[in-house]
Amino acid sequence: MKPAAIYCRVSTVEQRTNYSLATQVQVCLESARAHGYNVPEEYIFREEYTGASLERPELDKLRALAAVFALDLDRLARNTVFQKLIEEEFEHYKVPIQYATTLYDRTPEGAAQTGGLFLCRA
Repeated sequence: MKPAAIYCRVSTVEQRTNYSLATQVQVCLESARAHGYNVPEEYIFREEYTGASLERPELDKLRALAAVFALDLDRLARNTVFQKLIEEEFEHYKVPIQYATTLYDRTPEGAAQTGGLFLCRA
């Protein structure tokens, strides 16, 4: 089975009553298992926090689990605009991207040299 994580959140008394954290965990676990995933207890994140903010303690822990490894820049996208959009999305969620065969200068100077991406073969 493939590993997965679960994130459950409530922010109001009504939510705690209608779909408690325990209920959310149970339903998500059943769904994960039905799709062939295993969810270790330490990968179940529960919090009572507003959804109006993307900065939430348990959500941050969930984000910290993920990292992306790709052989080279063009594995995520051949189009440099798409590549930049993908990287910005991962960066927004604090998911690091590592390239096995490319050193990538993410400074403004490096980006200016190639219209957004600066490549150096390792």
